[in-house]
Amino acid sequence: MDELINRLTASDGVLIAPLRRYVAPARLLYAVNHSMPFSSNGYAVRTHGVASALVKAGLDVIAATRPGAPWDQPGFQGQDFACSHVIDGVRYVHTPKPSEKDGPLAQYMARAVEVFKELMRVFKPTVVMAASNWRNALPAAIAARELGMPFFYEVRGFWELSHAARDAVWAQSPQFHREVAHETAVALSAQTVFTINRFMRDELVRRGVDQARVQLVPNGFAGWPTPLETKALGRVDLGIKARYVVGYIGSFNGYEGLEDLIEAVALLRGRGLDVALLLVGSSESRGLGAGVGMACPATLAYRNLAQRLGIGDVVFTPGRVAPDLADQYYALLDVVVIPRRPLAVCEIVSPLKPLEAAAHGKRVLMSDVGPLADLAALCPNFSYFKKGDMKSLAEELAKVLAGCDAPLARCSALDALTWDMNVAPMVSAVRSLELTPRLAL
Repeated sequence: MDELINRLTASDGVLIAPLRRYVAPARLLYAVNHSMPFSSNGYAVRTHGVASALVKAGLDVIAATRPGAPWDQPGFQGQDFACSHVIDGVRYVHTPKPSEKDGPLAQYMARAVEVFKELMRVFKPTVVMAASNWRNALPAAIAARELGMPFFYEVRGFWELSHAARDAVWAQSPQFHREVAHETAVALSAQTVFTINRFMRDELVRRGVDQARVQLVPNGFAGWPTPLETKALGRVDLGIKARYVVGYIGSFNGYEGLEDLIEAVALLRGRGLDVALLLVGSSESRGLGAGVGMACPATLAYRNLAQRLGIGDVVFTPGRVAPDLADQYYALLDVVVIPRRPLAVCEIVSPLKPLEAAAHGKRVLMSDVGPLADLAALCPNFSYFKKGDMKSLAEELAKVLAGCDAPLARCSALDALTWDMNVAPMVSAVRSLELTPRLAL
């Protein structure tokens, strides 16, 4: 792997031959780890939000998923998928080879560099931008450097912190520090770095990235959902009979604190509050389509915990659902709860979930970790409990439920957080290159 990092940072061998000017519209090759139509998680939603907004701004966007994806992922092997899709004006390109399964990571990445070089020769982009994490971005960054292309890096999170949240011992290991070093190397190589919030910017600066090169592109508001055109899913369809329904819709990562939510519901049930819990999702954090409707280890653990607490009959786990069904599940909830725990990844990275819940007109109760607390002024329907404190969660949830009969306020501040507005720094950065000579690939 060191050889690949050296290719990124070496001062020689870079092919810069300014032969002609860009043509309009400016074209962005956007290297992403996974995407629609195969994935539906927050990463894929942000990818499409950013890419479609850039298209609206007049850019031509080629979103290239990590070479080998999704074919080398569980549930996708041996299947025949189209290698290109156009969704809302965004062209998604998927290359079946190389596969991460075919050999060592460094060998895979070296082959992926050649794939990105070929994509650049075919599509002739104005600029290359890659999204987290370094394993996804490094091949695109090397290819851009060796072909003399401008390179931007979009840091959406620190995946090593997500891993550390699952394994505290690993956080002290040499592997963790190597992950940090590789992530930092890609960020340092970028002409411009985009990230989601001030906490992530501060961490990048702490790691040595010049603050002047870091710009914020927050998570965006996709728009107010349209009324359901088909028969809405009802609580009775899931067997829910409780007066109140609280819940969570998203990936079942350990740092989300859903065990705390289950315990809080058990505590409130013990006090006589007629409340049920709906947990929609799975532990397949990438939201891969092959996992729709399938049970997962986290789901089984949540069911077992609910049974031990005596509330197994009021905890409902329908699994991961297709994105076009999410509206119907939001409609069943009185309160959306985001009980993130006070771990490093939660204190730095912003999820999309609060904006999605607010867009669906829901009351949202969240832990007061930094990125969530920063959202307080956005919506009067946001409430908070003390992070990591299950009893505080139960107390605040009871208060929110007690006010459920009051009318909800409209979160009008979300109108200023559309993807179209948020991507302005990206648009400006690309436009600044339009008169810059480049290599004729």
